[in-house]
Amino acid sequence: MAGFEIHVTGKGSTYRPAERAILVLRASSSKIPSAKEATVVVTNAANTIREIISPFCPSDNSPSSRDNAAIAHYSMSTLHTSNQTQVKRTKDESSGGSIQYDTFYAAKAEFHIKFSDFAVLGQLATQFSAMKDVTVEKIDWRLTEENERSIHSETRQKAAKDLLERAYDYAVAIANVSESELKDRVKPTKLTENQYYSKSTRPHLHRGKEMYGQEGNSEEITFQPEDVSLEVTVEGVFIVE
Repeated sequence: MAGFEIHVTGKGSTYRPAERAILVLRASSSKIPSAKEATVVVTNAANTIREIISPFCPSDNSPSSRDNAAIAHYSMSTLHTSNQTQVKRTKDESSGGSIQYDTFYAAKAEFHIKFSDFAVLGQLATQFSAMKDVTVEKIDWRLTEENERSIHSETRQKAAKDLLERAYDYAVAIANVSESELKDRVKPTKLTENQYYSKSTRPHLHRGKEMYGQEGNSEEITFQPEDVSLEVTVEGVFIVE
């Protein structure tokens, strides 16, 4: 059956325990009448966040300093402001009523903080959650850069092996190719790869928020680190010669 085409899909998955965590925070103001006031609220919150994380950041840019720090690095987005106009109708007996336009302003900025120490992550996330103008958005679980490269290579090989096995199975069952002839007669002609690499979770706070700096019986936010997973799907076309 020369020229017989086989279209198959191979899949590969690899899981590794999380080694790093990226905490995403949002500093934001409520809607207030002044753009300057909204900006000040977020700027003050951002400065407080920096003060909290500073003792845990690397003392310099050397690899050893970064490896030993509880926080590898952090980044802050550009401060964004927005406004919204609300229409208010007022009753005035002399004029029969009037329309009033009120404009409110809000500001926000995001922090992405990369942790290598999960105990410090829980400790600081608890402090952040108690701050008035800060929200703990989510956490992304990651691997070290070296292990991330390794997991990609391993998963691609798994997907390729699965793809080839499927093509061989169909060649034997449908094209009557003997197992000894598979490598010589079944040839790949096309390959398309898709990857899915993601793992994140939302934090859980056991009790109500305490005000930042207030002592009490509040518990720390606890995170259950998730395995980092990589899934690779490979679509291939083979020709049976």
